[in-house]
Amino acid sequence: MLTITRSIYGAQLQSNLYLGLPHVPPANTTINELFNIHNQTNTLSTEIPSLSFFCIGNGGHRWQVNGDGIGKTSPIPHRAYDAGLYRYLPFVLRPANNDLTTLERNNYAMRVPITVDGTVYWAYYLKTFDKTSISSQLKQIVVLNGIKTVSAFVPNNGNLTPQVPTIPSNGAITTDGTYLAVTSTLDLSLTVDDATELSNVADILYNDPDLAIISEIGLVTGIRKSVSLLTTSGQVGTGNYYEALKAQIASYTNTYHQMSYGNQGIDLFLDLGATEPLFGPTVTSVQNG
Repeated sequence: MLTITRSIYGAQLQSNLYLGLPHVPPANTTINELFNIHNQTNTLSTEIPSLSFFCIGNGGHRWQVNGDGIGKTSPIPHRAYDAGLYRYLPFVLRPANNDLTTLERNNYAMRVPITVDGTVYWAYYLKTFDKTSISSQLKQIVVLNGIKTVSAFVPNNGNLTPQVPTIPSNGAITTDGTYLAVTSTLDLSLTVDDATELSNVADILYNDPDLAIISEIGLVTGIRKSVSLLTTSGQVGTGNYYEALKAQIASYTNTYHQMSYGNQGIDLFLDLGATEPLFGPTVTSVQNG
């Protein structure tokens, strides 16, 4: 079962979008600040952050061994005020003198220089996902005797002219186990090549490809913009690439995937949306006195 936590920073962005306000991330909430990557690069007021990336980490789990010596993992959930993962895992590591091509870089963001055993690498901590086929769907969810039935919800003319519900004098209308939801399915699946890259990352970082573990995922909002390539010392270099600016984690998901067991890739789909109870017609009695 996935544990999902929404961050307050994603909620703030959502409120600003509702109201048409510019989004200015508070200090100490962006991944750009954490890695010091294009943190001071300006954006236009018309450039609005959107959910365009995700990040992964291997710090979202605990390892426990019971009295019989059987090991298991348990999730470490995030809190709404968390602005980062417990331990980031880059999707790709490349030696500084053998970086990704321009075309390959288009699939990633948050390009950060790191040094491992005296060798400088380019680490890519964000990955883009395809949004061209995503659509939002309205659903009706009915829960009866613990069984959930999901169907499409299609508004009709009656929704434009709602009738006032009848509320008994000794009761109040409450939920009847029916909910309305809007969902958008995000495909964050990783391919065989992604699994190979992650095993290579773990081999470089930990000398053990079996430690290519994904136990926390962050859905990241940001502005995807062409900016100057940086040198390994953080100076402006030659050329441009697309980077994530004002990058913030909007929500966290706990999971567990060890890539040495999933070396054929993993299917990973997340539903993005909101659920609201449909009130009526079940009545809850109100006792006087």
